[in-house]
Amino acid sequence: MFNSMNRLGETHVRKAVLPMDTRVYIVEPDRLIRHFIEVSVASMGYHPMVLPSLNQLVDQFDGQVPGCVLVGSPGDAAEETVVWMASFLQEHPTARPILITVGCKVAFAVHAMRQGFSYVLEYPFTYEQFSEAVHLAIEESEAKIHAETNRLPATVTRLLTAQEEDIVSLMLNGAATKEIAVRLNLSVRTIHYRKNAIFKKVGANSRSHLMQILTRPAANPVIAEQTPHSASA
Repeated sequence: MFNSMNRLGETHVRKAVLPMDTRVYIVEPDRLIRHFIEVSVASMGYHPMVLPSLNQLVDQFDGQVPGCVLVGSPGDAAEETVVWMASFLQEHPTARPILITVGCKVAFAVHAMRQGFSYVLEYPFTYEQFSEAVHLAIEESEAKIHAETNRLPATVTRLLTAQEEDIVSLMLNGAATKEIAVRLNLSVRTIHYRKNAIFKKVGANSRSHLMQILTRPAANPVIAEQTPHSASA
């Protein structure tokens, strides 16, 4: 469990700045661990929702409310959990899951994150590590909801790859280059390269110019004149 259980609820831990109805779905088979996770989540200012199984998540998850899913899974069942969650995320992209497990190898943690998990926590971990993972997952969920609510014009999305769309969405939310790199698990150099490609595709010459273009109507001629063929030429 946590290395420092006595730290639960201490005031120096970063508190939630999102609404109290922000949800943290908890699917943990061990009763004692489940209780401590629930108390910890509540101490952060989030609303814990304890579910008996992953199947219950399908009925309870609200994609319009920022939230993350804490999934406890022993090592021998972790792969099955990852497969299930990858399928769930296809229908619920705003969910940001965190896998809590034991005996997890680095290769499997990388695999889980590639399948959509925001973080993988292995026992034992500190309350600070736990709370930071939850906070960041919640922020990612909020950004996803914002991106879903404020979809880019079709004239833009047809020109961009899925990864470039993610970058643009984060830029619209004010994320700096280093933050985007961390969020997408990419190098800063790669983000710079992708941003330059985005600028070229939509006809922008700077970040501020890009923001101006994207906040105009979808029929903006600067974008409309671009085509997938000409952008890749």
